[in-house]
Amino acid sequence: MILDELVASTRVLVTQRKQETPIEAMRARALATAPPLDAVSVLGADGGVSIIAEVKRASPSKGALNMALDPAALAATYASAGASAISVLTEPTRFHGRLADLAAVREAVGERCAVLRKDFIVDPYQLYEARAYGASMALLIVAALDDGDLAALYQQALDLGLTPLVEVHNEAELRRALPLQPRLLGINNRDLHTFDVNIETTRCLLPLVPNDAVLVSESGIHSPEQMRALAEMGVDAALIGEALVTASDPAKRLIELLEAGKRAPNASPRRGLVVKHDAVVKHNMVVKHDIVVKICGLTTLDDASHACLSGADLLGFIFVESSPRCVSPDAVAKITRALRDEGCSAGLVGLFHGHSVNEIRDIVARCDLDMVQLHGDVSREAVRTLDVPVLAAHRVRERVPWDELRGIGAHAYVLDSYVKGQLGGTGRTWRWEIVDEGRPANARIMMAGGLNPDNVGDVIRATRPWGVDVASGVELRPGIKDPQRVTQFVLRARAAARGLRKPSADVPAAPPIDSNQECMT
Repeated sequence: MILDELVASTRVLVTQRKQETPIEAMRARALATAPPLDAVSVLGADGGVSIIAEVKRASPSKGALNMALDPAALAATYASAGASAISVLTEPTRFHGRLADLAAVREAVGERCAVLRKDFIVDPYQLYEARAYGASMALLIVAALDDGDLAALYQQALDLGLTPLVEVHNEAELRRALPLQPRLLGINNRDLHTFDVNIETTRCLLPLVPNDAVLVSESGIHSPEQMRALAEMGVDAALIGEALVTASDPAKRLIELLEAGKRAPNASPRRGLVVKHDAVVKHNMVVKHDIVVKICGLTTLDDASHACLSGADLLGFIFVESSPRCVSPDAVAKITRALRDEGCSAGLVGLFHGHSVNEIRDIVARCDLDMVQLHGDVSREAVRTLDVPVLAAHRVRERVPWDELRGIGAHAYVLDSYVKGQLGGTGRTWRWEIVDEGRPANARIMMAGGLNPDNVGDVIRATRPWGVDVASGVELRPGIKDPQRVTQFVLRARAAARGLRKPSADVPAAPPIDSNQECMT
């Protein structure tokens, strides 16, 4: 693979440069330079998609692009046209870059733009070089580094005052990057194996990106239509090279792309993993989106971790022995400890039926849970006695007994389908439209019962709930989730909820859809 070749050649070149200028001398040069510009502050501004304009002469996929370019002059042009940052290729073998280009660009743009050293950084020496030659950012490619080197280089960059741009190409790499809590996260739309480029890569990974990270879409961006698409997604910045270095008038092209990337004043912000939620839970980890999404009936760490990365707000574990998704407190305790260690921001919920308050308290403490979901006859006394927020489940028959539910005093109410003799897991939807019959204005409801990626948008548009709850509708078999369906469920729920913010005519209630079963015992 070309990446492997570039990493190998980079290591050889770094060894040679260390012989020419020892690391102690390069470190001294780095620390003698002025403090770098804070890249996040210039790229994370509202109003549209910022542009990181690139200076590069060639690329492995396209060959020569503009071998005669003057890095300083081109960077000055970019800065005058409105670029927020300049990316400078310093890799010499396939991109024909050099460190002198970095210094020339910094001299040309001064403090008008942040400057990125774009290279295959695999050694601490390269970060000293980046700072010494005027960079304020340094690219760290997750695919080129193991976890230990990635974490070490990330921390060293921060120690030097550099902003690391952590670049990923797929979900697996994003999983590896998230524990770093990167302030600047790049999604490269180029497949490293085929070198095909598709900005749908950004759209696919977007829901997994923490909302407090500045998101950069990289590669394959060359048209106003693509910039408008990125703006609609809520992407913060685009790294653009080929479209600018090959343009007859780079300034005109850059201005055109910036204009296309502007967002409307009332545009919705990007919604990702980490945003505060109105529910106060002991770990303060439940997040707020336009709708709360709960993935229930989890039995494995892999499934729970994927649900968290997919953007689920709540993860449900069932402690009811009659359920095919029942899991022991000891097993859940191991899962929740691992989730906390991974930095999972979702709230952790235990589902109970027929348990005493003392039993529930014991399991909540052992498993480090944030909330509980109670089924059966839920009393106000039990809700008041428990030390965590309570979701009270109710199986709906002919109507929703709003007065009865409000008397319980739960944090929210899970409305599920009713089948005589079954506690839940019926696989049936129900007449969603009856939710609105006598519904209090401030009722906080979570819809359940036969939900899946295909119908979750319908139930959200029909009932405008606080949340949605799914288990077997995203499963391969009871207790084992289908990762693709989990992600689809979250994405489609988010999309439907965002659509409700837009002025529109009343949405008619959707008809019942008979499909896979929902979360419960």
